[in-house]
Amino acid sequence: MSNGAPLIFITPTIVVDRDQQLITRYHRTLFLPARTWHLLAYLLDHPHRLIADVELIRVGWPHEMGHMHRIRQAIEPDPRHPRILLTRREVGYLLALPPFSAEKKSSSP
Repeated sequence: MSNGAPLIFITPTIVVDRDQQLITRYHRTLFLPARTWHLLAYLLDHPHRLIADVELIRVGWPHEMGHMHRIRQAIEPDPRHPRILLTRREVGYLLALPPFSAEKKSSSP
């Protein structure tokens, strides 16, 4: 399902590991429920693109606020003031990865 690199550094202390389906946030490991992870993975596959609610519904979003709240709690440095997962009211969502975020391939010998 993933088109991106295995590790995505949202900030130096918030890292998404696509291979392990987990998020490291300030040295704590977070696991999202399967449906929430699926939505995050879809957003990561389409960064900087406004994704309409109807498109998210097609990929399995039941249009519940809880999923986006969980994603924000995991990837936003300050979830009360989102700058990464942005809501466009009555349209959809945009994953605005910071310009300093970096994708890195796993290093294997």
